[in-house]
Amino acid sequence: MQLNTFIGTFNVKKDIDPYTLRNRAFNEAEQIYSKESTRRGRNIAEIAEACMFGHASEIWMMENGGYVDDTRKYKDLFYPYAPVEVEVKTVGYPAAVPLELKRCADRKQEAWRGFPDYVVVWVGDRKTGNYYHEGTYIWCHTEKKYKKNVSS
Repeated sequence: MQLNTFIGTFNVKKDIDPYTLRNRAFNEAEQIYSKESTRRGRNIAEIAEACMFGHASEIWMMENGGYVDDTRKYKDLFYPYAPVEVEVKTVGYPAAVPLELKRCADRKQEAWRGFPDYVVVWVGDRKTGNYYHEGTYIWCHTEKKYKKNVSS
């Protein structure tokens, strides 16, 4: 299934409405901050900044690829043309992608989490605001890891 139905680059400062980003990110930040297990010693400002960094990619995918918001707690998006859950991850530099995919694989193997089969990875530059689509990954059941979709 082809999941990247969006333009693969954007600038958060130019292309994303700041009020939409802030409101979306702060809603999730409040949920995260409300529990010590998800707070992990961070203050609300640190959590909100991390949420804004990641939510920019989600907003871009919804506005430019037709993805649908998954309003369940700690869930990201649905593919626009089928009821397929998509996890969106945004990292600060390309070398962080393998670690993030390993963390996703660990969560995927905890069945109670219901972690998606698809992970869309973005790389964002906090200084310039530039983001690019690094790749779309699909869960490989036999190898127990996410593998890059060659068509992404």
